[in-house]
Amino acid sequence: MPYSRYGKSGEIQDIKPFEPMVKSIELQAAAERERKAVVTKAEGGKQAMIVEAAIMISCASGAAVCDATLSPFRRRAGHAASCPWRARSGA
Repeated sequence: MPYSRYGKSGEIQDIKPFEPMVKSIELQAAAERERKAVVTKAEGGKQAMIVEAAIMISCASGAAVCDATLSPFRRRAGHAASCPWRARSGA
Protein backbone atom coordinates (compact mmCIF):
# COMPACT_ATOMS: atom_id res chain seq x y z
CA MET A 1 0.00 0.00 0.00
CA PRO A 2 1.52 3.36 -0.98
CA TYR A 3 2.27 6.02 1.57
CA SER A 4 1.34 9.66 1.16
CA ARG A 5 2.87 12.67 2.82
CA TYR A 6 0.32 12.51 5.60
CA GLY A 7 0.33 8.81 6.22
CA LYS A 8 -0.76 5.55 4.79
CA SER A 9 -3.42 5.57 2.08
CA GLY A 10 -5.88 2.81 1.50
CA GLU A 11 -8.72 1.69 -0.68
CA ILE A 12 -12.30 1.34 0.39
CA GLN A 13 -13.22 -2.23 -0.42
CA ASP A 14 -16.85 -2.60 0.59
CA ILE A 15 -19.45 0.12 0.90
CA LYS A 16 -22.95 -0.73 2.02
CA PRO A 17 -25.31 2.24 1.76
CA PHE A 18 -28.14 2.69 4.22
CA GLU A 19 -31.40 0.91 3.41
CA PRO A 20 -33.38 4.12 2.68
CA MET A 21 -30.75 5.12 0.13
CA VAL A 22 -30.88 1.68 -1.53
CA LYS A 23 -34.68 1.91 -1.77
CA SER A 24 -34.45 5.41 -3.21
CA ILE A 25 -31.97 4.27 -5.86
CA GLU A 26 -34.21 1.30 -6.75
CA LEU A 27 -37.26 3.57 -7.06
CA GLN A 28 -35.34 5.95 -9.32
CA ALA A 29 -34.17 3.06 -11.51
CA ALA A 30 -37.73 1.69 -11.77
CA ALA A 31 -39.09 5.14 -12.65
CA GLU A 32 -36.43 5.56 -15.34
CA ARG A 33 -37.26 2.15 -16.85
CA GLU A 34 -40.96 3.04 -16.87
CA ARG A 35 -40.24 6.40 -18.51
CA LYS A 36 -38.14 4.74 -21.22
CA ALA A 37 -40.89 2.17 -21.86
CA VAL A 38 -43.50 4.92 -22.26
CA VAL A 39 -41.25 6.88 -24.63
CA THR A 40 -40.50 3.77 -26.70
CA LYS A 41 -44.19 2.88 -26.97
CA ALA A 42 -45.08 6.44 -27.96
CA GLU A 43 -42.35 6.50 -30.62
CA GLY A 44 -43.64 3.20 -32.04
CA GLY A 45 -47.19 4.56 -32.19
CA LYS A 46 -45.95 7.71 -33.88
CA GLN A 47 -44.06 5.72 -36.52
CA ALA A 48 -47.10 3.49 -37.13
CA MET A 49 -49.33 6.54 -37.65
CA ILE A 50 -46.81 8.05 -40.07
CA VAL A 51 -46.67 4.85 -42.12
CA GLU A 52 -50.46 4.50 -42.12
CA ALA A 53 -50.89 8.11 -43.23
CA ALA A 54 -48.38 7.59 -46.03
CA ILE A 55 -50.26 4.49 -47.17
CA MET A 56 -53.54 6.40 -47.17
CA ILE A 57 -51.96 9.22 -49.19
CA SER A 58 -50.50 6.77 -51.69
CA CYS A 59 -53.86 5.02 -52.06
CA ALA A 60 -55.68 8.30 -52.56
CA SER A 61 -53.25 9.63 -55.13
CA GLY A 62 -52.43 6.32 -56.80
CA ALA A 63 -48.74 7.19 -56.86
CA ALA A 64 -46.81 4.18 -58.16
CA VAL A 65 -43.56 5.34 -56.59
CA CYS A 66 -45.19 5.68 -53.21
CA ASP A 67 -46.82 2.25 -53.60
CA ALA A 68 -43.49 0.63 -54.38
CA THR A 69 -41.82 2.36 -51.44
CA LEU A 70 -44.52 1.43 -48.95
CA SER A 71 -45.09 -2.18 -49.99
CA PRO A 72 -42.70 -3.60 -47.33
CA PHE A 73 -44.53 -1.60 -44.67
CA ARG A 74 -47.88 -2.89 -45.90
CA ARG A 75 -46.70 -6.48 -45.65
CA ARG A 76 -45.32 -5.84 -42.17
CA ALA A 77 -48.57 -4.19 -41.08
CA GLY A 78 -50.61 -7.10 -42.44
CA HIS A 79 -52.28 -5.17 -45.27
CA ALA A 80 -53.39 -7.00 -48.36
CA ALA A 81 -51.78 -6.35 -51.73
CA SER A 82 -54.63 -4.04 -52.68
CA CYS A 83 -55.25 -0.84 -50.80
CA PRO A 84 -57.53 -1.43 -47.79
CA TRP A 85 -58.90 2.10 -47.94
CA ARG A 86 -59.93 1.71 -51.58
CA ALA A 87 -61.79 -1.48 -50.71
CA ARG A 88 -63.69 0.30 -47.92
CA SER A 89 -64.53 3.41 -49.91
CA GLY A 90 -65.42 1.53 -53.09
CA ALA A 91 -62.78 3.42 -55.11
